[in-house]
Amino acid sequence: MKITSSISGKGGLLQIPNTGIKLVFPPNAVTEEHNIQVKIIPPSLLNEPATSFSSNSSVVLELLPNGLQLKREVSLTLPHCLTFINEEKAKAKIYVSHHEEGQRPRWEERPLSPYIFHRSKCTVRLLAFCWLKVIIDDTEVEAKNLVVFAAKTMLRNKQTAKVEVGYYEDIPERGEPNEIPWRSIAVSEERLVPFVLQRRQNMDSFCNFLAQQGNYNPIKFEIELEVDQSTGEIADSTVPDCILEYLAKKLCSEWQRLAMYLNISDGDLDNLKEDNRRCHQDVKFFMLRLWRKKNGTGATYRVLATALDKADRRDLQQYVMRQGNNNY
Repeated sequence: MKITSSISGKGGLLQIPNTGIKLVFPPNAVTEEHNIQVKIIPPSLLNEPATSFSSNSSVVLELLPNGLQLKREVSLTLPHCLTFINEEKAKAKIYVSHHEEGQRPRWEERPLSPYIFHRSKCTVRLLAFCWLKVIIDDTEVEAKNLVVFAAKTMLRNKQTAKVEVGYYEDIPERGEPNEIPWRSIAVSEERLVPFVLQRRQNMDSFCNFLAQQGNYNPIKFEIELEVDQSTGEIADSTVPDCILEYLAKKLCSEWQRLAMYLNISDGDLDNLKEDNRRCHQDVKFFMLRLWRKKNGTGATYRVLATALDKADRRDLQQYVMRQGNNNY
């Protein structure tokens, strides 16, 4: 998705519809007219693993023309779905990249970039164009807000229905599941209702809520993750050391390409090579350990299998998928 507009010294506004992304030019930010573009970069074009739900990263944006220097700061607004422990003290890190077209982003933190949080958005002030993303520290985040749209015929003889949701999160144990009543929801009415996704011992994520339309009896809905073993779907649990050790022994020259797809930076690779000159097996293993450390609960069988597939090691991808299913 993208938006393009011609901006002159009078200033102007670019806004991608239905996304909450907005770029505001004050007067005299540019001295001559420019064709400005704001583009959302999908994960498939980043040469990086897909962002997991546990990530607190914003979407990645490309601002064109790349490298454009501005006379006055412009305001870039990005949406977020986070609830902060203390909104006034919430902190973010701004990352930019000025890489060549077709190359992998080289992210650099801009600690002095001014920003401000609002209830559902973050506004960053910029003096130059580039690729940009915003990452919020986990310690600042209390919860994430999801909007669930469910369309289902009201049931006459069955009081339980299953609703499929696109994301499932591992949340620390919070006791019994919450049952949240939707007291009366008209057919054409939208309501925001808080709920908690929890992880059970068998690794399913679930929550319960009640919905009622008109005079119909309330129906209890369950949101849960169902894994069909016959489809080879992988459990979203963290990969243990024994799997990483096996992969380290089997990986060959493609291990550095795998590191790229696991979002291990060139600087981290250089440090690993320096610290582990004894043999490549050590480097491969510690590279995988570093990936797991950086991603925490996001270092799952699913993510690792996807990266192995991109690195053309489908034999190891299938091994990881089997181990993931056995672990489920």
